Amino acid sequence: MNYFPKFSKKLKETVRVEHQKGVIKLSVELFSWLMTNELMKHLDRPGWKHESVFSLFVRLGEEVAELWEAIETHQPKEVIEKEAADVANFAMMIADVYREKSG
Repeated sequence: MNYFPKFSKKLKETVRVEHQKGVIKLSVELFSWLMTNELMKHLDRPGWKHESVFSLFVRLGEEVAELWEAIETHQPKEVIEKEAADVANFAMMIADVYREKSG
């Protein structure tokens, strides 16, 4: 029995939205950890600040191809996650370099 019909719809929608926010935050937090973990493996490299957007974009395409190959060959989830983090890292690098060059 619904004792508060007027509020139930609104309450259900609020609960749904808050749950979805939690799911999004957790997913982004976990993926961010994967991205950071991949970047930390390469602290011996000079970084991306000196790279052109074009060269980073080419590398992004290569990483997308590696991700697709991992998916197509049914690699374990850890491999898929690593490749997806690599793709995201190159997209982040492009945004970072572009932002700095654009002022």
